[in-house]
Amino acid sequence: MTTITREPVKRIEMFIHVAELAAENDIVIRFDNNLATAYWARPQMLMISTRPIRNTGYYVSALHELGHILGTHQGPDASRYHSEIAAWKWAWENALLWTETADCIMQRALRGYYTDVEAACLPQKLHEFMEQDRIK
Repeated sequence: MTTITREPVKRIEMFIHVAELAAENDIVIRFDNNLATAYWARPQMLMISTRPIRNTGYYVSALHELGHILGTHQGPDASRYHSEIAAWKWAWENALLWTETADCIMQRALRGYYTDVEAACLPQKLHEFMEQDRIK
């Protein structure tokens, strides 16, 4: 689902949004420019790592990492599949905007978790999953 905003959201607003969510929940953000090591969450340490928020893709990815701490299905008993879906659901529900770029980022991130669905179908499949409220 693409959210239509009345006004464009500036990069600084995306950065502030992520920073405020982290601060409100005592989460430390580590910024890393290296794509290979940038993205992770350590819920026990209340810490995430993300690339500096310079565009919508980095923004939704940062929200996704926050979702691994603030979202549902994130404990040691959760399957990796449900953990990833729930973190993206949290990002989707809490984003200031959701664009086609955000869908593409989510699609690439989830590609490895689906074996029977073509990658091009993932965003719609995920939105159907969320709309049916299968994750509570």
